[in-house]
Amino acid sequence: MMNRKVKIIVLLIILSFTCLVWVGTASAQGPLSLEVRSSNYVPGEQGNYMLFFQMDRTLELSVSASVYADFPHGYELFTKECDWSKAFQYLNPNSQEWTTVSGYAAIEGSRFLFNITEDNLLLDPNIQMRLVLSDVLNGPQSGVFELSLTLLETNGNSISKTVDVVLGPSPAEVPSGLALTAVSSLQVNAVWGTVAGADRYQLFFSSEVNENYQPACNNCSSLNTEEWYLTTPSIEFKGNDYTGLEAGKTYYFKVRAGNQFGYGPFSQPVPVTTLSVKLLQTLPADKETKVLIKNPVLALFNQKVNVVNPNEIQVAELPYGSLVDSSQISVEERTVVIAVQFEYDTAYQVVFGERALESTVHAAVYNPIFRWTFTTEAKPESSGDDHGDGGGEDHSDSGG
Repeated sequence: MMNRKVKIIVLLIILSFTCLVWVGTASAQGPLSLEVRSSNYVPGEQGNYMLFFQMDRTLELSVSASVYADFPHGYELFTKECDWSKAFQYLNPNSQEWTTVSGYAAIEGSRFLFNITEDNLLLDPNIQMRLVLSDVLNGPQSGVFELSLTLLETNGNSISKTVDVVLGPSPAEVPSGLALTAVSSLQVNAVWGTVAGADRYQLFFSSEVNENYQPACNNCSSLNTEEWYLTTPSIEFKGNDYTGLEAGKTYYFKVRAGNQFGYGPFSQPVPVTTLSVKLLQTLPADKETKVLIKNPVLALFNQKVNVVNPNEIQVAELPYGSLVDSSQISVEERTVVIAVQFEYDTAYQVVFGERALESTVHAAVYNPIFRWTFTTEAKPESSGDDHGDGGGEDHSDSGG
């Protein structure tokens, strides 16, 4: 009797173990990793979400395959139709660029569904994939919520992964005391007060007080600007890429404080004007007529300068090209002299392109664009003809 009980117990253990192995194999077939990133985790606010995922085996994602993301209850999706075709992408290992997968998408409540229409799409193991979803409205409450991603392969195999998404409040306080100092034509230093509960800050700038603000980060072109932030309440902003600063131009800066959930309100815009070489007087003056053809062009500036880019200095017969080469340009402390052989009764334009000149007093202080026009004297019939007597006025395009 005892032996029979032992046999039954052993048999039950074997059956139980067999069942566990089968369940484990089904749930772990082709492990799927998932990482969620968002520009905003504040309840009731919109964020741009990116769902990064990859498999440890080959995926068959051709026609009839799909990928969908189930956001937590209370989320609302406002993904624009023009963005749907680019929602599903994978990182091409050969080019290291994101490749868009052809397909069409739909929104079903808090689910984003992307149906694949490509033929013979096979993705190698560990290829990084992502869903790019903009304008996602977070749920209304703070807390921990589940977000799941599901891949449905062409052969009908389904793989899912769930991660926690944490929503919480951002700092309510606005950073105070934003102070700006123009160090040169190409650098503005900014400092502001800290905010309790904040561990990051974002500084934005624009040449227009009410619109077109960009992140004031150095080397922004190599960064995801939505994820860029400062951990200290200051920056030496050099604007040394596509967000670059210009000489003698007024910019507006504003700052906000943030934490792991998102960012609070911006401060009021504060203006600052970058340093520049200023044009004080020209000979001939702007729109002057009857200019003597033997006279050189003179430009007087507010400080001593060097010509650092002679190709940016032009004297052109309107509407034709430049008549100037570097041998015709000289500098006498604050005055640039251009010696050109002019023609009678001809209109000319003088242009100093941006950064043609650099101050010898302050490093990295350049000129903005200057331009002015004049017309030379008529060809004299006798030595008694009248000639223009010159003049002077400011002709800076930037007003500086």
